[in-house]
Amino acid sequence: MTDTVKNKKNMENTEMAKKVLENKEGNKAKNKTENKAENNSKARVIYVLLHNIRSSHNVGSIFRSSDAFGVVHIAITGYTPSPLDRFGKVNDTLAKVALGAESTVSWKKYSGPASALREFKKAFPAGKVVALEQSSEAVLLGSSEMVALLGGPNVPVFLILGNEVEGVSSALLRKADLIVEIPQAESGTKESLNVSVAGGVAIYELIK
Repeated sequence: MTDTVKNKKNMENTEMAKKVLENKEGNKAKNKTENKAENNSKARVIYVLLHNIRSSHNVGSIFRSSDAFGVVHIAITGYTPSPLDRFGKVNDTLAKVALGAESTVSWKKYSGPASALREFKKAFPAGKVVALEQSSEAVLLGSSEMVALLGGPNVPVFLILGNEVEGVSSALLRKADLIVEIPQAESGTKESLNVSVAGGVAIYELIK
């Protein structure tokens, strides 16, 4: 066999190997996309209401957690800072913490919690309103009681998060179908968690 023929054959084999590899990688990417879509289709729809949260750091952190766990929409009300102010200026502090999640998670500034809740109920009439707050009426996050009250793993949830100090107002608590609180260790000395941390825990537990 001449060198020319050998080189031609080697080139053909190389091209064939590249095509096989490309097909394998393409199938991997396709399967990954399909699996992700399948997982997303099974996930609970979650809207998150941020009412009267003062800190841009906390809001940015909640956006980042929302992106990670697949929150569908964030409703912003009261004096909670938005990714953009009313003049369209970027909130640099929020954006720095969110790391781009403010662009990947749907959000909207509402005139008040009631308008955000109406929009959710219009889209999901069977959805449940859940307030994250310490209360004598609260059930533990992740408990069998919470699961039963939600009515199923695919029931949409409108999760209410409130002020860093005052928490969720009594007026908003009355609008909730159920109130949940995060169980904490008895040995701990702190009675509550930062709202961004608590929000991330709640979102993960509700969507898993």
